[in-house]
Amino acid sequence: MILYYTPGTCALGAMALLRHAERPFQLCHVPRDARMGPIFRTVNPHGHVPALVTDDDRVLWENSAVLIHIAQHSPAGLMPAAGSAAEDELNVWLSYLGSEFHAAFYPVFKPQLFLRDDSLHDDLRRDSLKNVRRQLAYIDVHLEDNRFVMGDTFGILDPYLTAMARWGERFFDYEREFPNLGRYLERMRAEPSIAFALAIENGDEQPTVDGGYAGHTDLVPRDV
Repeated sequence: MILYYTPGTCALGAMALLRHAERPFQLCHVPRDARMGPIFRTVNPHGHVPALVTDDDRVLWENSAVLIHIAQHSPAGLMPAAGSAAEDELNVWLSYLGSEFHAAFYPVFKPQLFLRDDSLHDDLRRDSLKNVRRQLAYIDVHLEDNRFVMGDTFGILDPYLTAMARWGERFFDYEREFPNLGRYLERMRAEPSIAFALAIENGDEQPTVDGGYAGHTDLVPRDV
């Protein structure tokens, strides 16, 4: 598998899950200014990360599709039983994180997509952070009685939530406002798979000895 990622994005979740899943994979770093360029758009025409080239040379994008594919092709037993209550809970959280939670940050980071008038951007960010606070508070309450998103076991959702919840640390004091989430992120950053992904984002190459991570590959056009 090849995972296309940009540091600081939600693609951290897929990178960490690949490491945890014990499957061979390569990484391809996509600079922010290259995501809408002609080369990467032969991989994902929408210009978003993560994108995943599967072992049979198909390309997947959208976090939920990428994460589920990794989990389904992992020997680590990451997927709940089909048709189970746990699978329903997983789907609820994947949908929530990929919609309400992720989208809450859009006007904070990219107000120009919503308002053309630059003079209104600060007001939009300020108002949008109220929604971000509501989403963080919801997650904080959930984590009061859960060590991981789905109870006592590390799973698909944890690297995905970690990838996005860290964004809020720029704006809020988690220790004071969201202590459960703050402690959760401390634990997650100590998880080997997430620590690996964070190190990669920081430019620290860490080839693994178990045959999982096989290094970086260049960003080149795919045959279309």
